[in-house]
Amino acid sequence: MAVANSEKNGKKALVQSVERALNILKLLAERKSYLRSIDISAAIGVKSTTGHNLIRTLYRRNYLSQDEYGRYGLGAEMARLSEAVADRWAELRVAALPFMTELNQQNGDGVFLGVLAGNDELHCVAFLESRGNIKVSQEQNWLDQLHCTGAGKILLAQFSEERLNEWLAVTKLKKFGPHSITSPTELRVELKHVRECNWSQCLDESGEGVGVLAVPVFDGSGRVIAAISQCFPAFYFESGKVEPQVRIAQLKIYAGKIGTQLVKNQKI
Repeated sequence: MAVANSEKNGKKALVQSVERALNILKLLAERKSYLRSIDISAAIGVKSTTGHNLIRTLYRRNYLSQDEYGRYGLGAEMARLSEAVADRWAELRVAALPFMTELNQQNGDGVFLGVLAGNDELHCVAFLESRGNIKVSQEQNWLDQLHCTGAGKILLAQFSEERLNEWLAVTKLKKFGPHSITSPTELRVELKHVRECNWSQCLDESGEGVGVLAVPVFDGSGRVIAAISQCFPAFYFESGKVEPQVRIAQLKIYAGKIGTQLVKNQKI
């Protein structure tokens, strides 16, 4: 019996049809528009007949919808799943928002709370802009930015060596800013430092001119469940407006408050 290469290498083989169906959903989510069946098939790299069969199945299960021109977009079932994912982090959001708001009001800088979700992706639980406007966005622009965001580095640093190896094997370290880490070797060195000091820093990594500091949020058992970060213009470091050690100490205080409140709420 033939064995897939992935199984020979100690990894379980993936189901190709499921992979392709998920690629369709991801494509339509990224394009944010309706597409013809033939265009979807071409975009995910399959024959038009194969693509049509996958699309027809997703359509009949309400994961896809059609417009008046017969083009396909995301369907009602995807909206229901999206709501379920958002609700998954409702307790954490409720515990965190009062303290995130207080921190935001103290220093005026944006506050981000992120967790690992899905296939090791960075999910935004809540985000407060520098003006204090609360955003709980359904459009996640941070999904593939674990390696170049403050919160992402905190969460990646919790990976075991085996899990990190597996993640790096399937992940392309994209360049989002002039100083984004795109080398697995450099990322390993960076994550080692994050583990040692228990905080992370990004300058011009997630975008040019963006500075970020982040710390972990622990649950009652001491497990890292999230990361909280603040973002500001990168030149704040040089100007002295942001003193890293002072800001890190402040972030750790608020991370502790969030963890404590979450435990209290869960006991009620």
